Amino acid sequence: GTKGRHKRQRQRLQNKQEEEEEEEFYYGEE
Repeated sequence: GTKGRHKRQRQRLQNKQEEEEEEEFYYGEE
């Protein structure tokens, strides 16, 4: 949804190295 996508982008800007891990995490939350 929109919430998960928004959070994903925020984390990506702060932690580019963990972007893949965070991305999968938020995908699961959705």
